[in-house]
Amino acid sequence: MSTARSNAWHQVAKLRSDLLTGELPQHLFAADLYEVVMQRGEREMYEDPRQFFARTFVTHSIRELAGDVGERLAGRSSKAVRQLALNYGGGKTHTQITLYHLFSHPKALVDIPTAADLLEKFRGHVPKARVAALSFDKLDVKLGMEVRAPNGNTRRLLYAWNVLAYQLAGDQGLEVLHGQAFSEERDTPPSELVLSNLFQIPESEGLAVLILLDEVMMYARNWVGTNLLRQGQLRDFFQSLTQAAAKAKQCAVVASLLGNDPSVRDNIGKSIEVELMQIFNRQEEARIQPVAKEDIADVLRRQFFESESLTEEVRRKNTVTPLDGLAKIDQQTEQHKRREKARFEASYPFHPDLTEVFYTKWAQMENFQQTRGILRVFALALREAAVWEDTSLLIGPNVFLAAPNTGKLSEGLRELAEIASVHAARAGDAPQWSRLLERELGHARQAQELTVDLKNREVEQAVVTTFLHSQPIGQEARLRELILLMGHTYPIKINLYKGLRMWANTSWFLDDEKLGQKDAEGIPEVWRLGFKPNLTQMQADARRNRVSDQQVEAILTEQIESLQSLTKGVKALDIALSKLPRTPGDITDNPAFKFVILPPSAASEANKPSEVAKRFLETYTNLERPRVYKNSMLCVAPSASGLETVREAIRDMRAWEWVEQEVKNQGGDVYRRSQASTRFNEAKRRVPDAVKAAYCIVITFSEKNQIIAFQATPTDEQPLFEIIKADKSARIQETAIEPSALLPDGPYEIWGEGEPFKKVRDMVDAFFQYPRLPKVLQPEAVRNTIKLGCRRGIFVLRYRLPDGSMKTYWRAEIESIKWDEDSLVLMLPEKAELTELTPALLAPGALPDLWQGETITLGDLYTYFAGGKEVIDPPTDEQPYPDLTFVPKAAPDLIQQAVISAVRSGNLMISDEKIMLWKEEVPPGVLKDTTVINHRPDALPYETILPDALPEAWSGKSTNAKSIFDALMQKRGRLPWTQVQQVISSAKKNHQIQSSLTSGEWPCELVDAVKAQFELYLHNRPANGADEAPLQTIGTPTQKFATVTPEAIQDLADNMGELLEATAGYDLQFRLDMSFGEGQEIPTEVKDRVNNILKEFSNDIRVT
Repeated sequence: MSTARSNAWHQVAKLRSDLLTGELPQHLFAADLYEVVMQRGEREMYEDPRQFFARTFVTHSIRELAGDVGERLAGRSSKAVRQLALNYGGGKTHTQITLYHLFSHPKALVDIPTAADLLEKFRGHVPKARVAALSFDKLDVKLGMEVRAPNGNTRRLLYAWNVLAYQLAGDQGLEVLHGQAFSEERDTPPSELVLSNLFQIPESEGLAVLILLDEVMMYARNWVGTNLLRQGQLRDFFQSLTQAAAKAKQCAVVASLLGNDPSVRDNIGKSIEVELMQIFNRQEEARIQPVAKEDIADVLRRQFFESESLTEEVRRKNTVTPLDGLAKIDQQTEQHKRREKARFEASYPFHPDLTEVFYTKWAQMENFQQTRGILRVFALALREAAVWEDTSLLIGPNVFLAAPNTGKLSEGLRELAEIASVHAARAGDAPQWSRLLERELGHARQAQELTVDLKNREVEQAVVTTFLHSQPIGQEARLRELILLMGHTYPIKINLYKGLRMWANTSWFLDDEKLGQKDAEGIPEVWRLGFKPNLTQMQADARRNRVSDQQVEAILTEQIESLQSLTKGVKALDIALSKLPRTPGDITDNPAFKFVILPPSAASEANKPSEVAKRFLETYTNLERPRVYKNSMLCVAPSASGLETVREAIRDMRAWEWVEQEVKNQGGDVYRRSQASTRFNEAKRRVPDAVKAAYCIVITFSEKNQIIAFQATPTDEQPLFEIIKADKSARIQETAIEPSALLPDGPYEIWGEGEPFKKVRDMVDAFFQYPRLPKVLQPEAVRNTIKLGCRRGIFVLRYRLPDGSMKTYWRAEIESIKWDEDSLVLMLPEKAELTELTPALLAPGALPDLWQGETITLGDLYTYFAGGKEVIDPPTDEQPYPDLTFVPKAAPDLIQQAVISAVRSGNLMISDEKIMLWKEEVPPGVLKDTTVINHRPDALPYETILPDALPEAWSGKSTNAKSIFDALMQKRGRLPWTQVQQVISSAKKNHQIQSSLTSGEWPCELVDAVKAQFELYLHNRPANGADEAPLQTIGTPTQKFATVTPEAIQDLADNMGELLEATAGYDLQFRLDMSFGEGQEIPTEVKDRVNNILKEFSNDIRVT
């Protein structure tokens, strides 16, 4: 049976006599700042500070705000402007009235016990202020408002700035606005300077200035609506006001900008609101919410009950029984009884879940005023419930019931029904909630009559609870939410469930779709009172009850696997990709970079990598086999919140898919089917976007070998991997690694103590193994660094050839080698001996500090390559700063081979007192320590040997190679014979000279040089056999010599017609100089055949 082992709530908590007797008019619950300031005695409970504080609970937020304002008024703070950030009816007017009483007459509060907590904030030193209140809801656009001056006089004024000035300084304030002894209204907003002068009047009397602004938007929209040009005036006024207040030392502004009337939020209203917000945001600190959710119970207790009747001990004692009753039918309450006990004690005599539903759900309705709305509704409900002697232990849905057996709605419930109906009407619906509730309560009473032991009207309470939870339209109650609000009456669970089932079976307005969702005991799990089903209701039902977790997880996996944006660009980088590995063992542990898309089970948050994610990075197959190449992995996991968003999106999609099919099966109208299909497609498109947004947590090892998680926000413009690469926390090295960083004393600490060399494979692997090193995407990045280091002489690369010999690279381009070769090692130059020395390195400028002058000796090279020599490479484009390196050791034989190769290739020239060799083989035994090594000689221009430049070598039109050599030696000093060979060949190639018919072979050795005879090329001979200069032209050039191929001659013949046309009127002639087989022995039969062919062309052309 049902048992109540404690007194009813109204027997414990004593209602105030004026509320109980009905002497307290309901309109008094609407606090009015204007009436308080005018002090006309119309609302004494607000005008009289003693009565006001007796009924007002000063919340923590109000106390903090009062303290901040007090500091500002005392001149100890720069926080001049504060904005109350809440909707109409949320305690803002109570807050402003509190500030008015506190700072206008602080001494009057000293002996008020309920104001003690507030005064304690100031330790007896409350700054006194001249308070001006601009209650904009009372300021008529055409008639203005009546206001009171400091001397008690009243006057009706039209403009807000005049209202402010008159309250602060009476007629003198108006004179300040005009800047002269003229106390009429000013019709334009004053400047910041004028307002600053106004604030000085109270300051001169030793008073601070407190300005309270209430319901600004309500007036602003109406005032600007009559003349749009006024928006600028309004903006200028508030701009000047906030700036002047900020600059004044003891001035504070506390503003409530937003209004409750939705009509002020049209386009004009929104424009005004934006401008006002911008102005106040420049000066204000964080916005204040005077009444928080946890303050509601204290506010209600102070308003309705004698405080002496609700001591902490009373509240503690009287929550035991109802909580025990609730725990008997709700397992969660039993499990968390200690936590629930604190919650119920803090709220007693109000059920905490009742005030919760008002504050969270009903506050969403614009016409329900949070704190004020609750006060009015409860004033009606408590008075009526106490009169009919409600037996409930707590104030719950029971107080909204009318007296038993009346068949009527209580005043409080009718008020709520009207609020819900008006709100629904604004949304385009027209439910008659009063009639609906009367019908539903009738069904509930029938269920109670047919059920044993439901003596506390539990099913009727269920109707009220469902109605409360169903607002605004679309909201609903879970079965447990019903149980929580009814269970404190000690119902027997089986009887309660029976009563609920009976109501569900007979209800006219419970949603059928919701009633189909039953628990194991056949009780609907979701309860909603509505007046018509809609697609959103159907989708919400499907989402909750027709989409299983298994379906969601399966679709989630499919979506992640198919979403290309997660891995876009990865394949192009040729790096390994692992998508949704099931275990750490699915990700190979090798020296290769891996981009891993972790499964949903690894969901993490920034700075909080999950244990699952950590296992993927730390282990390979199990804890006994940890991952070796820790620095080779970059993992991306979904955020926990993002993952939940994805699951919710999938649920939405699947639910809308079900609704689409259901509506189609029902044969609904075309629009309904179209809307269902549209919403399904929209939900379907949102899923991949949600997946993309969810995968934003990057998990990897930090350089300190610690697993870190950081967020990388995906965008539509950049692939995810590109965003991650750009984040410093990823530590991906995309630019070239400086080779010197790989040295033993570099920052990477790759070398072991005293190691003479390092295997290249181990060095490359280190970058994938040790998190202290930067991440590289490819082994080539490290290998290229090694190549660069070898080219710059920082390293020596050595490996074993198949024949067992060693090959080294130093300051040379590395050929194709096997990088994984075990014998491939990196050596420090000071500890290495070369097996190869690139001949080009011996050329001047190739090696630092080698060439100190124009020549060196072979002995200098021996010394240079003795081993361990320090040199400094000068800055280059590749290396912008000097680089200290060492010269490795090289054996004398190796050095000699390099010198011989350099001489042969022409990079160097050697000489002694007898020989000079360049571009030729060095005979054995020639090289000695004293052999001089020279720069390669500069190439001589072919003009150097022509008659004009070297006449002594020519005899008329003829010369020979020996004469040219001797003449050049006489003129230029010692020259290598190969250099003379080069210039003679150049002259021949450029058709400056030609071999004479009696010439010996060319090229030839020096001993045969006299036989190599030459003559000037045909067109370089003097014209007509004269000794004058070659043929000259008159005017523009008419002659041109060129060497052409037979094919070009053929092309010329093909275009002869055009050429003749172009030179018409001029004598066009061709001079033919033909040669073939130069330097070769031409057989006679070949010559004869050629001459026979030429005879057909001209008798003057023959080859001999």
